[in-house]
Amino acid sequence: MFRKLRKYVNVSPVILFLVYLNCTSNSDVYIPDKIVTDFLTLELSFGAKDIKDEFLLARPVAITVNDDDDMIITDENRIKVFDKNGKEKVILGRFGQGPGEFTQISRPMLSPTGYLTVCDINYGYNVYSPELELITKTNFRIIPFYRELNRKNDWVRLSLVNVYSLNEHQRVVFINAREPKKEIIEYGVQSIYFEDVDNYTEIARYRDEDYISGSPISYQGEINWGMLPNNRLIYTHTGLDRVIENDKAKYILHIVSLPNLEKTQITHEYAPIELSDKALNRILGLKEGSPEARKLRSVLKKTKYQVTLQYLKVDRNFIFAFTNYRNEKNKYLADIFDADNGMYIHSAYFPFVPSAIKNGCAYKFHVNEEGFYEYQKYKIDPVVYGK
Repeated sequence: MFRKLRKYVNVSPVILFLVYLNCTSNSDVYIPDKIVTDFLTLELSFGAKDIKDEFLLARPVAITVNDDDDMIITDENRIKVFDKNGKEKVILGRFGQGPGEFTQISRPMLSPTGYLTVCDINYGYNVYSPELELITKTNFRIIPFYRELNRKNDWVRLSLVNVYSLNEHQRVVFINAREPKKEIIEYGVQSIYFEDVDNYTEIARYRDEDYISGSPISYQGEINWGMLPNNRLIYTHTGLDRVIENDKAKYILHIVSLPNLEKTQITHEYAPIELSDKALNRILGLKEGSPEARKLRSVLKKTKYQVTLQYLKVDRNFIFAFTNYRNEKNKYLADIFDADNGMYIHSAYFPFVPSAIKNGCAYKFHVNEEGFYEYQKYKIDPVVYGK
């Protein structure tokens, strides 16, 4: 087994031993045949200096990038837009509860059609045209559909996670909810809906059988998603969209064409990492002997493995599935796919998980030597895309 691992990756004996302990014991662990390395070149750092004061990044939340390479950043309950060279363009929004305003701004979500949607965690979402003109603000809590979801499913704490707007009338909506609390246990629900005017069609629903109230992370996984060209949604549940049989494991990526809702799948082999109650107690901050820790151990007997992926990133028709694996240099292993033909290209070791990948560039949030926030833009070598 060690020989097979060393054939593909330069790994120290200590790391090999840890991998051996954490992976399945009856068969060789799957390691990609080809792993690309050293493919990033820093092109630009911006947001910290040489710009107008109002464009300086103070508390950046997230970034997205449009087809013109304009960089759209949510920061200070506003949307700050920079051009491809990091020069300031426009600021949208301000603090408040009205149209185009935010009380707690979330990440910007840009669909392939160019429509920008930015959620206010407390008051719904604002939708902007491809020209960044405000179209509407929606308070999802007063929409009859959401009220009906609560009533029909007996959900509690329903929240809107994110929204992709394909146009003024069609959206993909991601919802989190909890079923009624029983002692320290709740049932977590994550669902995806396609909204067309006032009609809502459920695309997917996942139900975590055990959820420990107050846990800072979801050890049973969550939905990761992205938007591909031609209005295609890609998503996976990192804990439930997998098949593990006879110590062989595959994760599943779902692609849905909108609005006809035709579905296809991509499956890919991966190496599952076993959970340990000691490690999870440490990660979750649970005290040994507490009711939460006791429940966690019983859940672990059923869960057994860590989640499959950390993040999904999309660049045009290319899918980047960031796994839980890091090499001895602490680089992140990403599996790369061509969504148009459903084929796996190869894997790559990234020195960081990018905030966004767009048009052959990776974007990273950074704190510079002076302690100021900025974003960095890296050029990705075409070899990563199989070219």
